[in-house]
Amino acid sequence: MSEVKSQEWQEVSGEFSKSIRWTQEPSGPWEKENSEFVGEEIHGILDDIRTNIGQNNVNIYEVFTALHGLVSVWDTTVLSDKMKKVMTGEEVKITYNGLQTPKTGGKAYKTFTILHRSPDADLTKVIDGLRTKKTEETSTATEPVEEATEGMKVEDMFPKS
Repeated sequence: MSEVKSQEWQEVSGEFSKSIRWTQEPSGPWEKENSEFVGEEIHGILDDIRTNIGQNNVNIYEVFTALHGLVSVWDTTVLSDKMKKVMTGEEVKITYNGLQTPKTGGKAYKTFTILHRSPDADLTKVIDGLRTKKTEETSTATEPVEEATEGMKVEDMFPKS
């Protein structure tokens, strides 16, 4: 039987995105706990489009911004139609214009202006620098988990927020 060598643990790097909201005041308890107001404009690189999310099978647009890091923009019908023209890797600017009531009446809906282009070289450098810094910060965990957690209680390993 061959001897099993000890392997070092390496952390999988990555960043959780922040869900954003377009209004200063959250519309309910979930939004208050799980989203952040970042203003009425998001400007960055479209990093990913996650599809078929939740019970309504909506898209989530992951935008890497120089100001806020990675943010998630939940889809709306208006956004979905406009974002079809934006490719991942492009620079995108999403501006929330407020609510609009349909001319025929009915429920008001959110409106947006979407601008996109090939990424600006300066913005790309800033975002690549942020990604590199984040990767360096998260890839330094090399000691085995058993040693790192020796003597710890489960509550210490998984603190409640």
